[in-house]
Amino acid sequence: MKTSAAIKTLFSLYNLGWAAAIPLMKRNPRISDGLTQRMLESELPPKANIWIQSASAGEAYLTWEILKTLDFTEQITILTTANTRQGLDILEKAAAEINGLDGSLHVSARFSPFDQPVLMEKAVKSVNPSLMVLVELEIWPGLLKSLKDNGCHVLIVNGRLTERSLKRYLMVPCLWKLLAPASVCAMSDDDAARFRILFPESRVTTVPNIKFDRVPLCAGSEAHDEENPLNGLVEHGKPLIVLGSVREEEEESVGNIIEKITTDLPETRIFLFPRHMHRLEAWAARLSAMGSDFALRSRITSERPQVALWDVFGELTFAYKLAHAAFIGGSLAPLGGQNFLEALACGVIPVTGPSWTNFTWVGQGIVEKGLLDMGIDWNAVAEKLIRHAMNPMERVKVKTMTDEYLLPLRGGTEAVCREIKKMHSGSEQCGH
Repeated sequence: MKTSAAIKTLFSLYNLGWAAAIPLMKRNPRISDGLTQRMLESELPPKANIWIQSASAGEAYLTWEILKTLDFTEQITILTTANTRQGLDILEKAAAEINGLDGSLHVSARFSPFDQPVLMEKAVKSVNPSLMVLVELEIWPGLLKSLKDNGCHVLIVNGRLTERSLKRYLMVPCLWKLLAPASVCAMSDDDAARFRILFPESRVTTVPNIKFDRVPLCAGSEAHDEENPLNGLVEHGKPLIVLGSVREEEEESVGNIIEKITTDLPETRIFLFPRHMHRLEAWAARLSAMGSDFALRSRITSERPQVALWDVFGELTFAYKLAHAAFIGGSLAPLGGQNFLEALACGVIPVTGPSWTNFTWVGQGIVEKGLLDMGIDWNAVAEKLIRHAMNPMERVKVKTMTDEYLLPLRGGTEAVCREIKKMHSGSEQCGH
């Protein structure tokens, strides 16, 4: 790959920047985890036909989805890497599952090396992949330059590129023109348009978001109600509202919601699930100050309080299966929201606050179809919860509508796997 003097100078400075930063990064417990692999000190990453890089947990789950779908007629070795411990744990579980199938794939998992050019050059030469798959937006300069220098084809899958990121990358357009991938599978037409601006010579297509393939279809998901461990906590004929995954930053707003519900609809039962257990003491103090009739879930026996404060892990799904209405936390503060698809899968329409940017990939259509009800503030959320609790939609109807919405949006994994196989085959024919 021919590089100009300016680009060579830029990479020299980038390399020096990493050299200065790494001693400081070693002090960070999160980054120092797996340091020998990140620094290539213990052993070099193994040789592989395909290398798939995921940033963290979310991208690692998408990699797992790809591995479950990918199939070759010949034996293929795949190296998967992640930047975080959580991501690597997921990739290791995926590798164990795939390797246990005794199919065409052999998968290994490691921490991704630091992007210092001298380290990446050593890593890429060791792996010597014919194809590099970058999940979502892992465009690191050191990695891309080393891949280009080694003659490796690069594919970005489930690609997403915000306007803000695009403006930042376009500060050095000549760099990204030099390092452009061969192909991009973008998750939306808007993302594809931005990728075409950044990488005008790359092949850019739009494919369905792989995340839709990870959402289980709802039909038949109503599992044996008689086995629900929360059945004994629910009184027949009384509405139940679940407040799920409530974050610390929105506790005051949710406290206001509880007061409004218990005042306007006093026969309602409320199941309150803090997102983090360390907030239980603060919630107990808040509910006491409010004069609420509440008890910890683990201490409820025959008496059923109006508010059950959850101190038991793993029961939110069971609660959604019984709820007449459900609020999804992380949405009344600018936190991006928690997963509302779980409530839909249980047959209850979720209500959120205005912040659900973490799940905008689901599309505005889910609001237009009436499968997500958004309130602009705590008062609007409380009113919507009361309305849903008094007149809930039938669970079967909610699930049917959800499946009808999701089905046309699936298929991204298969499209990406076809592109991976095509590009791998092309690189092999080119004699890599």
